[in-house]
Amino acid sequence: YLNPTYLARGLRRYDSYVLGDASLLPYRPDIAVIVENKDTYLDFPQVDGGVCLFGSGWAGVASISGLDWVLHARHTVYWGDLDADGFEILDGYRARGLDCESMLMDRATLDRFGRYGTSLEKDHRTPISRQRKELGHLTHGEREAYELVTDPAYQGNVRLAKGRTESIRQYILRRFGIEPQIITADY
Repeated sequence: YLNPTYLARGLRRYDSYVLGDASLLPYRPDIAVIVENKDTYLDFPQVDGGVCLFGSGWAGVASISGLDWVLHARHTVYWGDLDADGFEILDGYRARGLDCESMLMDRATLDRFGRYGTSLEKDHRTPISRQRKELGHLTHGEREAYELVTDPAYQGNVRLAKGRTESIRQYILRRFGIEPQIITADY
């Protein structure tokens, strides 16, 4: 839970649900943020009316897309890595009917922060290579970035982890005009 008023009462910060649970929240969120990184999830700043969900890749697409309170949040945001997998997961949420916007997952972000990314798999030796898929639910800026990171001729970095972009605080303030209450980590 990200809502500072709720948290100031000493109530639970973290919760978990099993697929099929009623998944009732103590407040209806205005902003639901889906992230793919555990550290980002644990350190996400407090935001009035906000809730952060750990997406867990494709598992989240199947489970989070149908949660009533996510479907009815005023803003739903997906923040995955800026790489082929991140765009494919984002497309999966939208294909299931979740009206979500991406956070820092577009060509402008790749151009600005790409130097902090990588073109190597986790073994730090094997080049990342992904075959482009037909994704029908990306915005123009997202599609531009997806096509670059799946283009074998592209010479730039093809994976940009979310922790290497502008701070969460800066983004939320710029995008939603909401000042996060506490910053526990600056990404």
